[in-house]
Amino acid sequence: YNGAYSSGTPFHAHVMSLKSEITYFSPPYLSICQDAREDCGDGRPVIVRSSVTWDIRAGYPLPLSHFFPNQHTWKKTVIDAICTEGRRRVSSGEYLMDEPVEEALIQAFSPDRFFLTPSGLYIFYPLCSVSAYAEGFHPFLSPRRAFPRLTLASKQKTNYNRFRQCGWKRQTRL
Repeated sequence: YNGAYSSGTPFHAHVMSLKSEITYFSPPYLSICQDAREDCGDGRPVIVRSSVTWDIRAGYPLPLSHFFPNQHTWKKTVIDAICTEGRRRVSSGEYLMDEPVEEALIQAFSPDRFFLTPSGLYIFYPLCSVSAYAEGFHPFLSPRRAFPRLTLASKQKTNYNRFRQCGWKRQTRL
């Protein structure tokens, strides 16, 4: 900093923030999504998204496979649905994804990147994993028929809205 200051070079402060949001809460499920952001002043902030879904009655996080009745074919079911939706998005011009679309989606898939909402189960891809940074995160809503074990209360305003705004944001300048 002192060297930049004495030579007249502009110094850009780093701004870091963490945003947590409870995306779904209705017993027994609690789903939390977090975005960690670091902005170095160069116009390209680094954003990392993570999530966890808990069974609050049992007291442990749930794997994605928990929501699918057939434990042996759940991954193929999910990837097929994501690839179909990815092809649809690219052909409609909604997104620009790396080619070939299916290969990029399969290679970057991780069963740890999912969260629940009242609309259903979202599976997301990190920035730059299947497309350019400017395209942002790619969330895919898994169709309800794909996970019959999951019965989400879609209009549970008492639980969901009460906890929805519990996200916190803290900014620190370095």
